[in-house]
Amino acid sequence: MDLSTINISTKDRELLKKNGIRTVEALAILTPGELPFGKQKASAMIQNARNVIASNNIEAIEIEDEEVRVICSELDPVIEASIKAVLGLDNPHNLIEVEDKEFLITPKWGAELTWRRLVLPQIVKWKYVLDSSKEELLKENSGLSLDPSAIIDFAKSKGFDGFCRDVFEDIKGNEIMKMAITTALFSTFDEPVHIAIVGPPASSKTLAREIISDNISSVERIGGNSTRAGLVINYSTGELGSIAYADERLVLADEFDKVPKGDIEMIYELMSNGTCDVHSGRVHRTIRSKFIMIATMNPRRDVFSANAIEDIGLPPTLASRFALIVKTDDLGKPDRLDLFKKKFYTGNELKKFSLYFDEWVKLARTHEPGIVASNVDEYLEKINEIVEEFGSSPLRRDNRMGEYARNIAFAIARSEFTDVDDRVLDKALEIIEGSVREWL
Repeated sequence: MDLSTINISTKDRELLKKNGIRTVEALAILTPGELPFGKQKASAMIQNARNVIASNNIEAIEIEDEEVRVICSELDPVIEASIKAVLGLDNPHNLIEVEDKEFLITPKWGAELTWRRLVLPQIVKWKYVLDSSKEELLKENSGLSLDPSAIIDFAKSKGFDGFCRDVFEDIKGNEIMKMAITTALFSTFDEPVHIAIVGPPASSKTLAREIISDNISSVERIGGNSTRAGLVINYSTGELGSIAYADERLVLADEFDKVPKGDIEMIYELMSNGTCDVHSGRVHRTIRSKFIMIATMNPRRDVFSANAIEDIGLPPTLASRFALIVKTDDLGKPDRLDLFKKKFYTGNELKKFSLYFDEWVKLARTHEPGIVASNVDEYLEKINEIVEEFGSSPLRRDNRMGEYARNIAFAIARSEFTDVDDRVLDKALEIIEGSVREWL
């Protein structure tokens, strides 16, 4: 690391460089007597360098009874010396084992009381400093204004089902649609869950879009023919369309079945890998845009026929890019009357949700679940059965379902800040099978 990363004056930095000390790492391994400054100033500089190196390389400090485990991202002699100095590990009461990228610290036999009094407080102090720093960095990187630990507590108290229930409480029925949207929201731009919602007018598609755009940030709303540039690019002028500008945004696309034919190939390339190449006339460029797509559309003739699956108005290549294609239905009489009553008393104003829900989505996208499920083989066998049955149907459930099966499960796990376990796979299968079953 360059010396500019630590808090020393330009004059002192130049003096260090004249003495051959050009990096933070070089400064950290020296002693005060080897620096061209007084002992007190030199000691403070060295400690500053060691603090920076330690904080940049300690991933976690785990304290349990009389055992401390320090987990590092990297470990070399300079990092090891810095961490030992910062945490006070050179204390003679310590027993230290260093293996791979971990320190294991325990008290020497007979020194337990002294160890708790002299050693442990320094480690506890640095654990607090590092945890606080990581939390602030997480808030900054995720664009959060709320406390991350409070968001996680809120999320865990509600879970995936609670988010789905609370956010979409005004939508009656259409449970698979609500779960599919929730899954898309908690997917990431690198592992997106694109969904298509097909249903007649007045089947809650519009209400779902309004709820999302009013409560979730970084949303791009587009229509099938929303700009003169098309959705991706104008071949004549090179002017970019709205999807090209939707990098790391949630795209709410209405009337998606009316997408210009010239855009279809580029859209499904962007949906697949976030890039597409354009070579036409004077336009030669690569477009990069990673997004999560929630597309809505009516059936071919605005209402479903007796064979609803044939009313999906998507080209096969585009249909296969959606992890879930969901069918919505008209409201039944009880739900319709309930909706009428609500509108009569409250008007058309939508409920505004707590900021916690939006920041829950933001923070969850940074969570990296592990896989601990024991039923992966059974889960994938069920996915394979869907591919075998619906691979050549208008749903186009093809070999990409292997990727979608993972992305859907990981999105559910992210929503609860947990790992992919048996329960998560059961929920993922419920959503996937439900999205297919509704078309039969």
